[in-house]
Amino acid sequence: MESRDKDIFLTVSVIATVISLVAFLLFKALVPTLVGTTLDEQFLSSLRTLHIFSKLSTGFLYMFLFSAGAALAFFIRRLLDNAKMVIAGILLLLMALVTSFISFSHAVPAMFNKPVVKTVTVVNKDAEYRGGKVKRTHYFLYFSNYSDLSVSKDKYDATKIGDEYYLVMCGSNPISSYSSSEYRLP
Repeated sequence: MESRDKDIFLTVSVIATVISLVAFLLFKALVPTLVGTTLDEQFLSSLRTLHIFSKLSTGFLYMFLFSAGAALAFFIRRLLDNAKMVIAGILLLLMALVTSFISFSHAVPAMFNKPVVKTVTVVNKDAEYRGGKVKRTHYFLYFSNYSDLSVSKDKYDATKIGDEYYLVMCGSNPISSYSSSEYRLP
C-alpha cells in the first residue's frame, strides 16, 4: 500500500473522529427535558425527540470511539511503519460504521411514526445477568400487549406484576413506560 493511501485512511479517520465528536456533543446539548405528569402531545413530542437524539448520540459516540482508535492505529503505523496497524485501522473504521449504523437504525421508527400511548398491565418482569469483562444486570418489564422494555433497577424494583402502565409506542417499538399511578392521560 502506498504512503498516499495510508495518509487517506488517516485523514478519513481524523475527519470521522472530529465530526462524530461534534455531532455527539451537539445532540447531547439539544436533548429536551420532559416536564409534567400528563402524557399530552407536547410531552410525547419531547419524548420522541429525546429518544431519537439519544439513539443518534449513542451512534455518534460509537463512531467517535472507533474512528479515534482507527486514527491512532494509522498514526502508529505511520510512526513505526507497521503494516498490521493498517489492517487494525481499517477494521476499527468498519466497526465504527457498523455500530453507529445499528444505533442509528434504532432511531428510525421514532422518526417516521407518531408516538401512541397504550394502557397495559405488567405480566412479568425479569433480571438478566450478563457476565464477561463488564458485568451488569439488565432489567426488563413484560407487558400485556406482548411488548417488553428494558428499565432501570429502581423502576424494576418499584414495579409489581399486575401494575398498570402507560406504554409509549412508536410503530411497534416501545420507547418508554410510565406508571398510571404517577402519570395521567389528557
